[in-house]
Amino acid sequence: MSGNHYSGILLAAGNSSRMNKWKIEIEIQNVPLLFHSLQKLKTVCDEVIVVGGCNFDKLVELIERTKLVETENIKVICNQQYQAGMFSSIKTGMKNSQYENVFIALADMPFISIETYGLLKTKFEFEKQYDFIQPAMLLENGRRKKGHPILINEKVKAAINKERDTTTLRDVLKVFSGNSFLCEDLGINYDIDTEADLLNAEKIFY
Repeated sequence: MSGNHYSGILLAAGNSSRMNKWKIEIEIQNVPLLFHSLQKLKTVCDEVIVVGGCNFDKLVELIERTKLVETENIKVICNQQYQAGMFSSIKTGMKNSQYENVFIALADMPFISIETYGLLKTKFEFEKQYDFIQPAMLLENGRRKKGHPILINEKVKAAINKERDTTTLRDVLKVFSGNSFLCEDLGINYDIDTEADLLNAEKIFY
């Protein structure tokens, strides 16, 4: 399928090794962390594939129990090889997605704004010469710090499906034409790995 249809892959397979508990269900403003990203992907995508691994049964139960999003057009897929690394989860998501344009998002990055997701789509459809696009922030030294989510086309998707689980998305993207756009969204580079990250987020985002 082609055209302006989008799949969203939400990576939620990790074991939260740096957190005292499974971070997917940690509540931020009374909403489990997972749903901050899931709700935004649902807004901009025709389907969302949530890729789980560790605590997979709990992940499925969390989505069904909380009813914070309509589950229509949401697939929850288990990556049996999630310990091989994040790229194995990306591949699992790609193989279960039906559209050529794909958002790749991380469940532990809940503060990316819905405006950033929308801008990605707008710029991606306008700048057809690029195979992928992502947001970036301008640092004080004048350099760009690229962030998430990343939006890819069918060529990148096909390449990902052919790669081994042990490679990285960064290595795959090296051979494709990409672009980044500047924004002021601090969420594009802020992930939740530790209790300290949660505490700092309260100061930064609220």
